[in-house]
Amino acid sequence: MCRSLIDNDYYAIKRIRKNQKINPNFLMEEISIMHELEHPNILKLYKVFETNSNFIKFINFRAY
Repeated sequence: MCRSLIDNDYYAIKRIRKNQKINPNFLMEEISIMHELEHPNILKLYKVFETNSNFIKFINFRAY
């Protein structure tokens, strides 16, 4: 978990290694769906970063 210095919100971090046997199409579909979801009982995807070896998802961890 981390806290943003910009907005002071808390974020959960999920790292997905590219060398894992995950279908890239499935991962992109998951990211797309998470961006669209808006519900108080579902965590909101904030940002996704891609490095040479990882995808890093920042998920808003705000308590509603």
